[in-house]
Amino acid sequence: MNDIRRWMAWTEERLAILMIQEGLAVGLAQAIQGPMTVTFRLRLLQPSKSSLAKLLSLGSAIGQALQTSQARISDTSRGVLIEIPSPQPRTPGAELLARKSLGLSVAIGLNSFREPVCFDFQRWPHLLAVGPTRRGKSQALRSILYALARVNPPNRLRYLILAKKREDWLAFQPAASCYGLLIEPEEQEQALAWLAKEELEQRAATGRKKPALFLIADDLRNISARASLAGYLGEIASMGGAAGIHLLLGTQTTGRAGGLTQDLEQNLTARLIFGAADAAAGARYAGSGGFQIETVGQAPGDALLILDGQPERVATGLCQDTAIAQLPGAELAKPWQEQREQPRAARTGQLASSSRAMTVSAREESDGEQAPEQASQNSLRLDASRSPTATEREQIRQLYQETGSKKQTVLRAYGFYNGKTFGFVSEALEETASQQTGKDVYQDASKPAEASRMAQERILEPDLAEIDLTTEAGRQLLAELGQAGLLQWPGNTARVIQ
Repeated sequence: MNDIRRWMAWTEERLAILMIQEGLAVGLAQAIQGPMTVTFRLRLLQPSKSSLAKLLSLGSAIGQALQTSQARISDTSRGVLIEIPSPQPRTPGAELLARKSLGLSVAIGLNSFREPVCFDFQRWPHLLAVGPTRRGKSQALRSILYALARVNPPNRLRYLILAKKREDWLAFQPAASCYGLLIEPEEQEQALAWLAKEELEQRAATGRKKPALFLIADDLRNISARASLAGYLGEIASMGGAAGIHLLLGTQTTGRAGGLTQDLEQNLTARLIFGAADAAAGARYAGSGGFQIETVGQAPGDALLILDGQPERVATGLCQDTAIAQLPGAELAKPWQEQREQPRAARTGQLASSSRAMTVSAREESDGEQAPEQASQNSLRLDASRSPTATEREQIRQLYQETGSKKQTVLRAYGFYNGKTFGFVSEALEETASQQTGKDVYQDASKPAEASRMAQERILEPDLAEIDLTTEAGRQLLAELGQAGLLQWPGNTARVIQ
């Protein structure tokens, strides 16, 4: 404490010497230690347009006098403020900020005067956090989401998280308001398609706005490099606010390099900026110049909030996993994973009738009418981004013994059903068959009738649209269909033979 007081006294003395040298009659109204800065509030004793302009032009001189490149001087409603990075920065905790939040008005941090800075998502429906890496963007987004989830019950708030690094957001996944944490590009695209094309359009048609639905996309720059999201995000940014759908986006830069299209960026007017390499980069992040963003962000969590063209210095929150773990827990179904099952011909051992021809591609989707699938409440929730381990394969086989159905086994193992998860289950069950016979029964050319029968049993549950040709299991299944004489290839399409 004595060290910071001595430092503040030295800084005040250096500022006084500079003002005298510049011929400015200035009084010190207040000196306050904030979370990230020490702020000196000045007032002109003989105010005039020229003296104010001269005082505001002294940023570089103040930096030289105080031996820092991060001095920031601005004209505000409180007076002329000189903000110097604190030698003892302190990041506010997310739990403190949550206690200052109410509904969709969230305390996103503390200002230089140690006051909460609230962001109202009903007034500004979306927020963009932008700045160099390791400056506190992810922690700021975590802190905001934690406050929202803490002060709003699940019937008033739902959220969906897209991220590149699972560990940063894993603690939120069990919470009752969480639709899911999505890492894989394919599922991210599916979820965004559901949100923009189904949920948003339904809300727009009915006027429904509740529950408030938040989409968090952390590290949008790297996410967008793997998944096609910009078009869906543009629709949500344009229409989502009126439908109670909100965006919380974090990225390292603006423009296409940061995963932002022009129409998306135009609708992200509220911005939380965590510093910039220079004034030009700061102007790009903010959408206009003059905010001295290059002087912000020396310590993680030090940011500038810009609302309606007005900047405010903010120390954003730090959110610990231990706090997130206290949120109420439950499991929500994932609407974008609802599958529709066509009728089975299990009683006759034949394939279900399919009269539509479909183009075979790695990203094929079914266009037939189907019945919705719901994830089992007691599913294992295995990781669908990779092949199952030996232990997980044994669990899959045990589930199959209990259910007697591959589809139910898939739902119990993964919580949702598609060609990829079906392939994983098939591989696990094939392993048992191979161990029992000592050879792959599907490749026994001496028994074509048996091969045909077993191939039919193997594909009894999925239709052609559920074959994921991006996996080895999917390609093998397609080959077996052909070997069993169950496919025809008229032109460029494939048809399942009845």
